[in-house]
Amino acid sequence: MSRNLSLTIYAVLIVITGIILLLRGQYAVLSFDNNPSNDRYAATYPVSILMLLSAGFAAYTAFQSLDFKLALKYHGLHAFAMVFYGIAVLFFATNLQRFLDITTFFLLFYGISEIVFCFQLLLMRQKSMSSLIIGIRIFIGFFISLGAVSVLASFYSDPNTSVLISGIVFIFCGINLTLFRTVQQAPQKGM
Repeated sequence: MSRNLSLTIYAVLIVITGIILLLRGQYAVLSFDNNPSNDRYAATYPVSILMLLSAGFAAYTAFQSLDFKLALKYHGLHAFAMVFYGIAVLFFATNLQRFLDITTFFLLFYGISEIVFCFQLLLMRQKSMSSLIIGIRIFIGFFISLGAVSVLASFYSDPNTSVLISGIVFIFCGINLTLFRTVQQAPQKGM
């Protein structure tokens, strides 16, 4: 399996996770039962399983990126984060607030790591790297971080909206990985 294929698979798994959260949030919004904690297992098991699978493909992508030092670090950190997120959701998300707290922490990490990754790309000053692409990725990192804060902030007004927002942010994370999977084609020295 190639690096791009494994990266695409782990991006698609993240998008599917977002779709599950989106459907879960939408189902809760449309349901007459206004207690979103009643069916917490409807989201926690699929989310944790998909994130653990995604972590496996992220680790494989990192392993395939041994010649690409920055990609190795980027995908390796994502793999570890997804493992910890999947395990935390599986064992510690006993109610919706804990689930959203864990999700917020993960998405905040994801957004900040995207921003740090982009600044590392800028420091490398690769001629093949477009400043526009790096700028877009920095914006995406800020958007993901802002989405993470929005998940937590909206919980107190409407918990279902928080689940919807987290689903949208997860979908955005997966699309980001898919769109920019070819950013690191040339081997990097050092980093």
